[in-house]
Amino acid sequence: MKKLLASVCLLFATNVFSAELIKIYSPYSPAHSGTPALLKIVDEANALQSVYKFVVEFKPGGNQIIAVKFLDENSVAVIAPAYVENVASGKLDANNYTPIYALGDACWVGITNVDLKNRKELVVGGVSSVGRAMDCDSVGLS
Repeated sequence: MKKLLASVCLLFATNVFSAELIKIYSPYSPAHSGTPALLKIVDEANALQSVYKFVVEFKPGGNQIIAVKFLDENSVAVIAPAYVENVASGKLDANNYTPIYALGDACWVGITNVDLKNRKELVVGGVSSVGRAMDCDSVGLS
């Protein structure tokens, strides 16, 4: 009887204290040069708090549209320059997504399809390479 009670208590405790899972969909492959920086950001976000558990899922392909198509209410997506092409060609409707972070004006962007008006706090960080920052600066986006 004691083992059964202990098992029930343990099961209840893990359900009560489990963090909300937030998936971050990346349009790049795990071998992409920006992956180590993205993973460091996610690891640090997970270490700093216990309310959310951030997990990166890689969804490359489809002119970088697959990651965006996987969005749901508990996820965000990193978008790539092809996002602009996909919106212009009608493959994506920009009105269905909310930008939540950008480096420069549009060099590194996270988006979501969730209404953020009722959220009390939203913190997102990003790191870009020096070359990418120089690229954005050269076209006047910084």
